Amino acid sequence: MRTGLCIFLTFCFSLVFGQNGPNSTGANYQSGQLLVQIDPAVDADEVFRSLEERNHLPIKEVVLLTEIVSIYQIVFEDEELDLNQAMTILRDYPMVWTVQKNHFIYERETIPSDTLFNEQWHLRNDGSSGGTADADIDATDAWDITTGGTTTHSDEIVVCVVEGSGVDISHVDLVDNIWHNTMEIDGDGLDNDGNGYVDDYDGWNVETETDDVGSGSHGTRVSSMIGAKGDNVTGISGVNWDVKIMVVKGQSASDEASVIAAYAYPLKMRKMYNESYGDDGAFVVATNSSWGIDGGDPDDSPLWCAMYDSMGVQGILSVAATTNDDDNVDEVGDLPTTCSSEYLIAITMTNDDDNRAASGYGPINVDLGAPGFGVQLAFPGDVYGNTSGTSFATPCVAGAIALAYSTPCPGFINWVKYDPAQAALDMRDYFYDNVDPIPSLSGEVATGGRLNVNEAILDIMDDCDPNPCIPPYNMHYLALTDSAVTLYWDGFSLEYTVYISTNG
Repeated sequence: MRTGLCIFLTFCFSLVFGQNGPNSTGANYQSGQLLVQIDPAVDADEVFRSLEERNHLPIKEVVLLTEIVSIYQIVFEDEELDLNQAMTILRDYPMVWTVQKNHFIYERETIPSDTLFNEQWHLRNDGSSGGTADADIDATDAWDITTGGTTTHSDEIVVCVVEGSGVDISHVDLVDNIWHNTMEIDGDGLDNDGNGYVDDYDGWNVETETDDVGSGSHGTRVSSMIGAKGDNVTGISGVNWDVKIMVVKGQSASDEASVIAAYAYPLKMRKMYNESYGDDGAFVVATNSSWGIDGGDPDDSPLWCAMYDSMGVQGILSVAATTNDDDNVDEVGDLPTTCSSEYLIAITMTNDDDNRAASGYGPINVDLGAPGFGVQLAFPGDVYGNTSGTSFATPCVAGAIALAYSTPCPGFINWVKYDPAQAALDMRDYFYDNVDPIPSLSGEVATGGRLNVNEAILDIMDDCDPNPCIPPYNMHYLALTDSAVTLYWDGFSLEYTVYISTNG
């Protein structure tokens, strides 16, 4: 971890081997082959000669796999040979220590059951359907480790989608992953959770000041990139199978008041979550902004830009789309991607050939690329289709960030609780440090690369401390007098009273 704080450990290790398939009989081993370990003190050739002459088992080839431990691969002439019988014969030789079949080993990648998954090249691309192999974000490898949901501390991970026209929250592939404010009683006309918003059960609409978050096409596509329900035998999969999507509707980049009001909602909810140790609010880890002003000047919009720092202090990373014009935004400007906040991640779009696809760039202000050209996403009304734009590269990153927060490393989440602002920057750096370097992005984006969610997650796990301590991130006092303080440690249900000496 990029901090000196003691942390918990959860260590996960997964070997990935070259992929083979079962043989023609459907077995999980190579036909006509055995692996044999022979006493290194004897002549192995004598064993193999005996096997052929005495037992009538013609051998096509013998390969010495390792001299150190004397293991050989035997390839028989007869591919239909009964290997079980051959193993029984070999076990009768006292100089044969071990014999086994040559089993296939498969790549460990999690493939969801979603019916259109094979069309989602940005999640897994082997080159068979066009484009450049491995132009994807290695999502299937990351899903071997986690498919989203909650943190190791049982925090429900939330991404806030800020969208002018809202999201179709009833879409069959989104409905299970839409965030609802369960602390609010829907429609009773009261602010039940005390967050300053009345009846904000489905999210918030900054225009109508209701929770009518609409059914916009753009926002539906954005949300499905982040978190279309994965492995549900329906449609597509999001980068994150089980994330919660908080919808804030009604912002307009031409009206900065609405932008600030829109960001105020996730800011308030995460601040409440932090201050209540998870009892109130929502664990918002990222906002997604797939909109902006071409040529915008951050000097003209200091309050808008400052919102990214305000959210960052509470632990929220903000992901924003750069322009869809082929412009250097370092020179021509752009909002919000040229805002200077270190909590803002600016995204450009790549295609299935791993090239930037006619979208904004800038080695100072644009941080990385992500797939967004010709991607299969959800549209309102339970339908799907291809779409393109930085608008969809951006939620690819937002969904990846949320997925990384579900990494099985309790120590990192412990750090999130202790110092959410620094932990957010650490999370950002895990992604910056682990992009796939792309020649066409060198000199065009700050990292020189394209999103790789699997490598970011592996890096988090590599940093897990094997000998952690537990910082008192959730300790607070219940009572304070002149001579004593009573402390309570959430999560462990521990209560201590510390008495203070008044004798000097």
